[in-house]
Amino acid sequence: MRKAFFVSVLCTSLALVMVAPGRAFPPPPVCNSWVDLIDYFLPSYPGWQTAKITWQGSDGSSTFFYKQSYGPNRLELIKFNDPHSAETFIYDSDWIYITSENGFPDGTSARVWPAGYNTTYLGLNWLPRVGCSSGVGIGQYNQFVPCYQNEVYYRNCTTCPCQLDHSTPTHCAKIPSGLRFLNYNYGGSLGTIATVIKVDNFDDWSGGEKYFYGLGRGLLRFEVFNAQGQTTSWGQQTSEVFNQPLTDQVCFHP
Repeated sequence: MRKAFFVSVLCTSLALVMVAPGRAFPPPPVCNSWVDLIDYFLPSYPGWQTAKITWQGSDGSSTFFYKQSYGPNRLELIKFNDPHSAETFIYDSDWIYITSENGFPDGTSARVWPAGYNTTYLGLNWLPRVGCSSGVGIGQYNQFVPCYQNEVYYRNCTTCPCQLDHSTPTHCAKIPSGLRFLNYNYGGSLGTIATVIKVDNFDDWSGGEKYFYGLGRGLLRFEVFNAQGQTTSWGQQTSEVFNQPLTDQVCFHP
């Protein structure tokens, strides 16, 4: 009886949908251009590995960053002109992962994302290798959920080895991250560059962060936004000087 009633109602509903004037379903999503995000994440211009990068903050502050490869499929971002402060990344055919953040949050501590989530992840999945830069209804193609097996915290990292502090269990973001493709005008000597923006949202809906990666240039800009989507602070590359390398002194290079 329930089955017969359900079928009758279902057929009636479908008939109404089919004859209802002006009723239309959205077209299925179509991607016209798949791109490898490593082309945005990893710099490819001559001299980038020894460049001293000026980084300007929204508060008027200025510091220096460095980008360098420290092994096959690996990238290190040294921050704040501090050899003890660096983020490390590794990539495979599926994902770009962040594996450690040395100097977080006070310059003498660190946190590490070990491999192991989903049995194949090499750290916290930071960016997918492939994104859709143009098409119809491509939003769903450009969403992903960051996850990690563990987040392990260390202290007293000014000399190695650090001291283990604590760790947190397996976690996945409550709100998916997303990608946006556009031509972004950075101003100054950079000008307009084809860019992918990684948008992360905090689990408590209080806001999030945006990372701007320029085609062939790597990370060029960072923003923090509030729950209303308003930018509250930012930092951006403004210039660089070549042949000014900085050797890191971090404890973790996963």
